[in-house]
Amino acid sequence: MRCGLCLCLQASLLEPQNRNSAYEMQRSNIMQSKTHTTKSSTKTQSPTACACVSRVVSLIKNGTSLQTLGKRKIIDFWAKGTRLYCQTNGCVNPYEITIGDIQATCERYCDLLKAGGKNSRGTPLHLATGQYTTSAWGSCPNHRACPYIAAAIAHVCQNGPCC
Repeated sequence: MRCGLCLCLQASLLEPQNRNSAYEMQRSNIMQSKTHTTKSSTKTQSPTACACVSRVVSLIKNGTSLQTLGKRKIIDFWAKGTRLYCQTNGCVNPYEITIGDIQATCERYCDLLKAGGKNSRGTPLHLATGQYTTSAWGSCPNHRACPYIAAAIAHVCQNGPCC
């Protein structure tokens, strides 16, 4: 089961005529359940991580361009209908992003931020691109988009940690 706020975020991506009924259907779930299911495990979703998710979704829906974590490329984020996308300046095809991808990446970002530490180049682990791929994160839900989602999280959390 997913947390109610995350379901309302999905409802917010719907067209206006479908939005109210989707909100009403999920309203009872908001306070009843704070459990979120990922591909490989069930975890308790923290309210702060949900706030981070909503900020990232809002950033993507508004369309923006950001630097990657490694500062070598630019990532474009946008929404088309109810779907969220990202694409780097060297990539032909865009990557689709799901709310689940954003939630899992927010959790990973917060876990790495709380753990502290740096990689061999001196980069804090939560800002290291390699921490958001399957080689370092076995349950990575989207090995292509998660490093870019992490850049969006770092952007929305730059004025203070989200978690």
